Amino acid sequence: MAVGIDKADIIKYVIIILAIYGIGYVLYRFFKLPLKILLFFIINGAVGCAIMLLINFIFKNAGFLIPLNIYTVCIAGILGIPGIILLILLKLLL
Repeated sequence: MAVGIDKADIIKYVIIILAIYGIGYVLYRFFKLPLKILLFFIINGAVGCAIMLLINFIFKNAGFLIPLNIYTVCIAGILGIPGIILLILLKLLL
């Protein structure tokens, strides 16, 4: 009686490995674009926050402050630099 792995077991393992690879590939392809978009918004939001903090720091003595809240960060995250210019113009007009 030899101790070893049968051919049927090897075929099962190969099929399981291929199935896991296939499922992983499908999930990667499915979530690739949404993750890129999410990463784009996170980076734009971080850059927008940094620029708004810089503007608030520079113009603090003049009384010009752009509030950092979820709405201003979303505008900066979606629109980028034009969104920050929009926030500045809205602050000056309102």
